[in-house]
Amino acid sequence: MPRVIYNIPANAKEEVLQVMQKERNIVVKERLLAVSMFLDGVPKGDIKKLMHRSANFGGTWISAYFDGGIGALADNRGGDHKSFLTQEQMQLLKQIITTSCPVYAKGWDGHSIVNLIEYHFGVKYS
Repeated sequence: MPRVIYNIPANAKEEVLQVMQKERNIVVKERLLAVSMFLDGVPKGDIKKLMHRSANFGGTWISAYFDGGIGALADNRGGDHKSFLTQEQMQLLKQIITTSCPVYAKGWDGHSIVNLIEYHFGVKYS
């Protein structure tokens, strides 16, 4: 496979370092670190060894950075975990949980909250 030549912008290193300092997601921070190391002149093979990652970890995220910028390093794993309850229902649920205790238990647990939501709002969670 031929070696890829990247067109590295003059401010790339500063941009990556700024974003890395503000980033809170460890997965994205690790990707930014790989890009930062590459911009410092560390070969991709050495990056994978230094970071104890798979053979194509560095290449994947370095290529993603040069193809799509910082946004391409975002952590897009997992799905959308939005609630089935409205904001008003969430407020009512919060009020019930913080001001009362279930009759049949010492406190609220996941099972009792699921039952409470189904009883009051008709929404089934598992």
